Amino acid sequence: MGLERRCIKCAERPLMVHQKVDNIEVDLCPSCHGLWLDRDEVFQLSTQSDRALDELRELVKVAGEGEPVIPSTQSCPACGGKISVASFDSFHVEHCITCGGIFLDRGELDRVLQAAGSKGIATVVGLARSVVVSGAKKS
Repeated sequence: MGLERRCIKCAERPLMVHQKVDNIEVDLCPSCHGLWLDRDEVFQLSTQSDRALDELRELVKVAGEGEPVIPSTQSCPACGGKISVASFDSFHVEHCITCGGIFLDRGELDRVLQAAGSKGIATVVGLARSVVVSGAKKS
């Protein structure tokens, strides 16, 4: 991980904080509580117990409104690549078309997991693939 990553949604672009979730290090915005997951982190989370996802839910549920979330116009916080927006059911997920990382706004983790379950997608990796494959529109 090692790189300083900045939130792609907050106007102030705060540094994201590294958080350990069941030995997986994810990036969390301290302001909007958005979550950046690298491609390998998505895969690692898909192999973990429900406890890891519960722990992750607690991290992104922090009380308070934080800064207003603005539409993403930033480059990828991990590799500098282009951020694309993929429509998935009734919401959108930002993802990097270069490195495959994804950004989840506060509250989207459960929506994403619920949508995955309703489509019979067993893992977070399957979900990420379906989001990317489902006709991502370039921003």
